[in-house]
Amino acid sequence: MANDQLSVVVQHITRLAGAPACEELTDGALLERLASGQREWAFAELVRRHGPMVLGVCRRMRGNADDAEEAFQATFLVLFRRARFLGRRGSVANWLYTVAYHVALKAKLGQARRRHRERQVVEMHQQESHPAEIWSDLQLVLDEELNRLPEKYRKLVVLCYLEGKTNEQAARLEKCPVGTVKGRLSRARQLLRTRLLRRGISLSAGSIATVLAEQATASVPPPLTTLTVKTILAVSGQAGAAGISAKVTMLAEGVLKAMFISKVKVAVAVVLAVGLVGFGAGLRAHPFGPTRGSVPSRPGIS
Repeated sequence: MANDQLSVVVQHITRLAGAPACEELTDGALLERLASGQREWAFAELVRRHGPMVLGVCRRMRGNADDAEEAFQATFLVLFRRARFLGRRGSVANWLYTVAYHVALKAKLGQARRRHRERQVVEMHQQESHPAEIWSDLQLVLDEELNRLPEKYRKLVVLCYLEGKTNEQAARLEKCPVGTVKGRLSRARQLLRTRLLRRGISLSAGSIATVLAEQATASVPPPLTTLTVKTILAVSGQAGAAGISAKVTMLAEGVLKAMFISKVKVAVAVVLAVGLVGFGAGLRAHPFGPTRGSVPSRPGIS
């Protein structure tokens, strides 16, 4: 219902702006329009498309409704601030999932609660219950392991299981054959099953797919969607706008800082790797010691 209402708002803004139908645009095209100043309808459409998945992650990670909604707003504040750096991509779902996970993780309750949850999950590791019954115990552990999957697997899991895309739709978004999508989804399920087994949780690969799809998204309340779109648009890239709480801003800035540090680490690693390669090439070109065929000189002999 909330998504339908937001869709009507998006369509109204689109008509007023004379923009193309939102459904025809990829996330990358919307990001370009958001970065170029066509903010209202582009940003509203991104919230409409991915809001249910993002809120689903935040609710699973946080539990408390108010905390989840703050994490939801912080996630889309990060998207708004990073839009111009994300480039043209078929879908921003995987990127948003990762941001939502880390935002919610930063806001999460203490380590004691997590250990308590994991003990509960381990106790039922030999039970193969109905997904609806085991979801509350599995969700934190499953999201943690999903976040650890290699990106090429995680992005398809997010698209197909958390956002409900068909294999064909995911293939178009990722510009790859349908067979590749099916193969990677199968591999992702096997990886998740293996990792869950290491943590004492026994689920078949098929059950994992069902559990992921069950309650993967959340119905976004209309006041939350309106507040998120209106207040973040009012921010215009600046923190502290009226309507956005200090906690939301702090969560967003914490994740933005972590993303920056991560990029710096990658850049340093690349520079070091290039330097080592260059150093190795220099050693091969100018080896220390006598070259092959040369006769080393002896002290005292001219």
